[in-house]
Amino acid sequence: MFDWLQYLRYLKKGSPRRTLQRAELAHITDENTLPASGYQPDSHSLQIKYLTYTEKPPFDESFLTAAEALTNGGVWNASEPNHRPDPGQRRSVALHQLPQEDHILYFPMPHPTQALILNHEARFRVVACGRRFGKTTIALFDLMLTALDGGAAWWVLPSYTMANETWQNLTTLLAPHAARIDKGTRTLYFDRGGTISVRSAHDPDKLRGIGLDLVVIDEAAFCDAETWHVLRPALSDTGGRALLLSTPNGRNWFWRLFQQGLNPDNLDWVAWHMPTWANPLIPMDEIQSAQREMPAQKFRQEYEAEFTDNIAGVFHQVRDCVGKIQPHLYEHLVMGIDWGRMHDYTAAVVMGADTLQVYDVVRMQDKSWKVQRHRLESLAKRWRVKTLIAEANSMGGPNVQSLREAGLPVQPFTMSAHSKPRLIDALAIALEDRLITLPDHEVLLAELEAYEMHRLPHGDYQYSAPSGGHDDTVIALALAYRATQFPTASIRKYA
Repeated sequence: MFDWLQYLRYLKKGSPRRTLQRAELAHITDENTLPASGYQPDSHSLQIKYLTYTEKPPFDESFLTAAEALTNGGVWNASEPNHRPDPGQRRSVALHQLPQEDHILYFPMPHPTQALILNHEARFRVVACGRRFGKTTIALFDLMLTALDGGAAWWVLPSYTMANETWQNLTTLLAPHAARIDKGTRTLYFDRGGTISVRSAHDPDKLRGIGLDLVVIDEAAFCDAETWHVLRPALSDTGGRALLLSTPNGRNWFWRLFQQGLNPDNLDWVAWHMPTWANPLIPMDEIQSAQREMPAQKFRQEYEAEFTDNIAGVFHQVRDCVGKIQPHLYEHLVMGIDWGRMHDYTAAVVMGADTLQVYDVVRMQDKSWKVQRHRLESLAKRWRVKTLIAEANSMGGPNVQSLREAGLPVQPFTMSAHSKPRLIDALAIALEDRLITLPDHEVLLAELEAYEMHRLPHGDYQYSAPSGGHDDTVIALALAYRATQFPTASIRKYA
């Protein structure tokens, strides 16, 4: 009976096929860095290279067995135990003829750049990759091959939430092939003695323990540096390997290891820069659409996988948007309102819907809601505002209702983890494109310059003023800009 697992090990330890595959993929990379324009392989050549079937297989063509994925579709012959499949031949054996059917694992077919990383012999591999590059597939392949070969492998993620989600997905995929499952320690045990454990880096000190043959640190840039300091010794007595995958998060410890991998003198280390378009399955028009819809700095980090100097800042060169404010007769005016809570200010911004000029910025504090509403009513009437959008969270709801009862055309906006990033991103893009003209209002400019975003481990962003700071005028400006995006008819009906 042919031992396909032995053949996989043969591939990973320097077979002629492995050398040939790296040579075939050499045109994709230039010293571990993809061309800035991205890589778009010819669909026909990709099909020939990876889908070498003459007939439709009895399962979806987008999935192959683990063995087929790494051999590019060889032929098995169970009657010849020493037979090694020729990757150049076409598949001719039926699925039920494969040896040990319970060892057939289905995985997404690795695209060329994934194969390059999987086949590299460096002990420590660092991959700075864009979103949807396919790092999960790489992690699954490496973990599976290590465990089925009898090794101990850990999959480490930044948070408990991410670890739990990954554990659920992993058990769904591999549970039928595991000898035992320990939900308490989130560990899969396999017949040959190998294990795959999913761990959280929330408390790095709890990662101390047994020697490991492989550790995969997923979203490494969002783990504490202590995570690597604790896990590195676990690879020493076993000669284990490490795979660090992440979207960049500034120039932190992950960036330093990435630089170490780029140094040709460090033979144990290698690093790749893999933007999203290194995945040939992502349409380029989708990437271009995202570039139009996202602030430039966020796009550089999320899609270009760029290590930026200051990812915390949201708005850049805002003072370039300061200009002379020239009111236009009969222009439709809108207003955004952010209600002050606790030590915050209530802020309002008046903006022209046609010219996108900011005409007025008002802040107030330590006044009753009734007094604040009265001042806002006077402001709206003085400027003849046609549409108002006000934050509706907490006390915002009753205040919005009171303004409506006073005859103001107020629309509520509920701030949430989903709606706030879209609101702020829209304002950031408008300021980057110099669409908005700002007054020389020092409080507004200072709050815009200080406003921060922080990427959370699961991929979402958190927006806020720095600790001890304020963002009231920022939110009011963002709401006012949102009001300008309404159709003209929606604005005029309040005239």
